[in-house]
Amino acid sequence: MAALQGRWILEAENDETNFVVVDSCGTVSVAGDDQAPEAKLTEAEAPADNPWQCFKLVSVETGEQLCAVELHESDDGSQELLLLGADGYREKWRRTSGSDGSPKIVSRKAACFPRRWTRENPSSSAGQPGFSSKGREASIKEEDSMAGS
Repeated sequence: MAALQGRWILEAENDETNFVVVDSCGTVSVAGDDQAPEAKLTEAEAPADNPWQCFKLVSVETGEQLCAVELHESDDGSQELLLLGADGYREKWRRTSGSDGSPKIVSRKAACFPRRWTRENPSSSAGQPGFSSKGREASIKEEDSMAGS
């Protein structure tokens, strides 16, 4: 079960999104659910025609199988769990961290987020307003203090 341990984003068919944590024993905890875990992931045999690693989600209390689970791994290392219910229900869980538990790195385009420069101290640089990336809060406080003078 160590292969499944970690944090997952749950995406249900009805566009519901939630956060799921799987511990080293396979016990599944849903974010915001204060009750004891009700489900656990266990290993299952994969059918001969299935290339994916297979598991099953079972009830902690009864041991009854709730759904079949397939671990899909892409070439870039990302992982998804596909949960398939006997009644046709489907859920997808996406891993939110790397295999070592570190947060997943999301690459962004250069200059995607413009930097906002604000005035730091109007009296700096011989009358020239100084600029800083401290953020809007510092700028607002300075403007308020200048207006009160």
